[in-house]
Amino acid sequence: MLVEVLFYYLEWQFENKLIRKVTYDLKNSVSNNILNRDKKIPESTVNNATQIINNSINSLEVPYYLSWFSSIYLVLRVLFVTTAIFYISYIAGFVIIGLMIIPLIATRLFQKNISDKKKRYLDKIGTNLSMFENIIQNFQYIQIFHISDFLRGQFQKSLAEERDLGIKSQKYQLTLNAIYSLISYTSSFMAIFIAALLIVNKSITIGMAITLLGLIDQLSLPVLNLSRNINAINSTKSIRQEIQQTIENNHPDKTKYTFNQTIMAHDLAINLDKKTLNYPDVEITNQHSYLIKGKSGIGKSIFLKTLLGLTEHGHGNVYFDHEKIDLSGNADVFDDIVYISASNTLFNLSVMENILFDQHPTSEQRVLMEKLLPQDILNARDSASLSSGEVRRVLLLRGLLSGKKTLIFDEPTANLDQTTSQHFWKLLFDWQQQSHGTIIVVSHTIDAKTESKFDTILNFNDLVITDTHSTHTHTA
Repeated sequence: MLVEVLFYYLEWQFENKLIRKVTYDLKNSVSNNILNRDKKIPESTVNNATQIINNSINSLEVPYYLSWFSSIYLVLRVLFVTTAIFYISYIAGFVIIGLMIIPLIATRLFQKNISDKKKRYLDKIGTNLSMFENIIQNFQYIQIFHISDFLRGQFQKSLAEERDLGIKSQKYQLTLNAIYSLISYTSSFMAIFIAALLIVNKSITIGMAITLLGLIDQLSLPVLNLSRNINAINSTKSIRQEIQQTIENNHPDKTKYTFNQTIMAHDLAINLDKKTLNYPDVEITNQHSYLIKGKSGIGKSIFLKTLLGLTEHGHGNVYFDHEKIDLSGNADVFDDIVYISASNTLFNLSVMENILFDQHPTSEQRVLMEKLLPQDILNARDSASLSSGEVRRVLLLRGLLSGKKTLIFDEPTANLDQTTSQHFWKLLFDWQQQSHGTIIVVSHTIDAKTESKFDTILNFNDLVITDTHSTHTHTA
């Protein structure tokens, strides 16, 4: 009896670790596939990947993996019992039905601990879902800063914690299952003992006792469970196909382009709803500063994204050092360029990690950071509690400390007060003077003094032509 219980326990432990590993590997494969995307992720793909990470993979645990393990055991058990019936007689075992309620008492004694451990595991699943959604929301910055390896490591670490919590939670349940089995076997022996007394009293025969116990305990339930397992396995076919398709959906590497001399935009036209924005030919020269200004809706932000290959466009060409770039979403221009968009979105990381990612700040970088953010904010582990203005300053520091030769900011001083805005402009132009870098800024609210510091000003109010009858097709 003890050997059999030990065998069951070891089998359960093996199943538990194997299932957690498979779950971890599947989620890791899906996340890697998303991080390797070559262009902006469609909303439908985001929703599908989130559903797979959150529900689909986890939903396979009981109806698929455990059902397979259980079915193998049940098939062997049914074969063994069926063979044994030819050699033994029927048993008398109705007394075991009453004794079967004894193991339920053990379950109630450990109910709270099981519930607590399971909750921690499920909470971690929810945390990882939020983390994955946050990564997708910041996908543009993954491309710009080339931090897919860093974020992959962060997500893998969090997934590993989920895996370990799942193992611990299930390990506790498995220990209880072993105790449950011991009590069940004890109950069976008690039933046999009572049956023996009935036999001595000639109430039943030995053959009747053996056959009845065998049918109740060894054959009826396994056959019923085997049928249920087969149905459960078949019910997961669509889910398994969906997961496999997502994992196998590979994407080509992006083509890299460099900016050492000029960036030129020629004959760009982009459709937005029912109008087309026709842009002037623009040439950006290395080591100069450019201000793109104009009213809201004139197309400043989408011009930048098109210039950087972050969105598809309707018509025209962009050249990096006289090389035409691929504007279908397969271009990577961010080896020496950083782009901080107008969106105020951070990763679910600490404030310092949101600024420098996997790098550690130097003393000089610390001094610069403290000109925009106080020390307590910089040391904060949770960036979710920051105000919109603080988030904006984190993003500005991310650009200033990126180490890139070209800094591009879209509405950098939005949500900032005048004093903080002036601090930023000083830091930005000090950076250019020291590094001889290139600055491109989009803004529709900038003071005349700051505006005068730019080498070139592009006023899109005067330069962009709006055409409501253009036939160009915008695919962004």
